[in-house]
Amino acid sequence: MVNEINVIVQELVKRANEDSRRLRVLEQRMDMNESKLSTLEDTSNKKNSYMKKKIEEIQKNIILMKNHLEKIDSIMKKFEDKLSKTARKTDIKEFEKMIEIFNPINKEYVSKKEFEDLKNKVEEMSGD
Repeated sequence: MVNEINVIVQELVKRANEDSRRLRVLEQRMDMNESKLSTLEDTSNKKNSYMKKKIEEIQKNIILMKNHLEKIDSIMKKFEDKLSKTARKTDIKEFEKMIEIFNPINKEYVSKKEFEDLKNKVEEMSGD
C-alpha cells in the first residue's frame, strides 16, 4: 500500500511539474504577446501622430493655395477691367483712317497763287 501511495504521489508530482511547466510556457507566450501588443500600440500611436502632423501640413498648404488663388483671381479681375478700357484693333484702325483723312501732310494743297492761276485758266477756257 505504501508503494501504491508512493507511485500515486510520484504521479501527482509529475503531473504538477508538467502543469507548472505548461503554465510557465503560457506565461512566457502571454508576456511575448503583451510585449508585441505594446510595441504595436507604440508604433500605431507614432504613425497616428505623424499622420495628424501631415494632415495639418496639408491643410495649411491648402489654405495657402486658396489664398494664392484668390489673389490671382483678384489680379485677373483687375486685368480684365483694365483690358475692357483699352482700345481694340478695330478702334485703332478707325483712328488711323480718321488721322489719314485729316492729316494735312499727306494731302496736296494749292497755294493762293496756284489757285488764282487755275481760276484764270478756267475762265479763259470758258470765255473762249
